[in-house]
Amino acid sequence: PASNPADSYEPDSTQGQASTLVAGSPQLHNFHVNGDEDWAKFPVVSGEVVTVTTSNLDPGVDTRVTFYDLNASQLDSNDNDGAGPNSSLAYTVDFDGFLWVVAEDVSGTATSGYTLNLFRYDDAFEVDDTPGQASTLLPGFRQDHTFNKDDDDDWAKIAVIAGRKYTIYTSHLDIAVD
Repeated sequence: PASNPADSYEPDSTQGQASTLVAGSPQLHNFHVNGDEDWAKFPVVSGEVVTVTTSNLDPGVDTRVTFYDLNASQLDSNDNDGAGPNSSLAYTVDFDGFLWVVAEDVSGTATSGYTLNLFRYDDAFEVDDTPGQASTLLPGFRQDHTFNKDDDDDWAKIAVIAGRKYTIYTSHLDIAVD
């Protein structure tokens, strides 16, 4: 089809029309015309790590997400770090204010839906979701972590010496954390 009905966030095709994206409140969008861009914004503070992802893509949709600052200067972009044609872009913020994200369909032909998600990382060790991102756990020091999204993995690494025994444990678990 050449077009779909506009989603509830339209018009959102410019920085000035950006919807407000909130962590834990995914936005259901659709590319209602070929070449549609969906802009969203959210407040940030320096040192914070944020991730925006796309998910639940309709057939034929292949997203790219791009971060912009107040002056519409591009900060970072990602096409396929999510599962399949989904996108996932993490960014360490170095200013206080707002961060803008643009989602677009790189196939240029889709006029279908997707979900836009914002994740804020509440601990100093994120992003630590893969072995390559593992933080270093030092003897005698504790690391306070947060499961900040469904299926979050927190990886840590230690230096070991052959023949020594090591004990690693979790403590101070929130309710319902196992």
